[in-house]
Amino acid sequence: MTPREGEYAVKLLLSRNGTESVVTLSNGAVLRVLNIVPGRDAGEQFDHISTNIAVPFEDHESDFFYASEVREISTEDGTVLFRSTTAEISN
Repeated sequence: MTPREGEYAVKLLLSRNGTESVVTLSNGAVLRVLNIVPGRDAGEQFDHISTNIAVPFEDHESDFFYASEVREISTEDGTVLFRSTTAEISN
């Protein structure tokens, strides 16, 4: 993933605040995300992302990952909103 793609993925998730997104990571993990809190450490190219923190929901776990790990973002019904140009997912 490029830094530009990482920034786009973060902006997309922020724009969908309150609407469930399905995020697939490079390790194959599939996360249900309602809201995110992004941040960036000094010298890093990609944001770190904490999910489902702003308003806790019983059926949504909090997760932490880096934007560079995002391979795909889709809606609940499977419509793909974002796919990394390096979308290979390893299991």
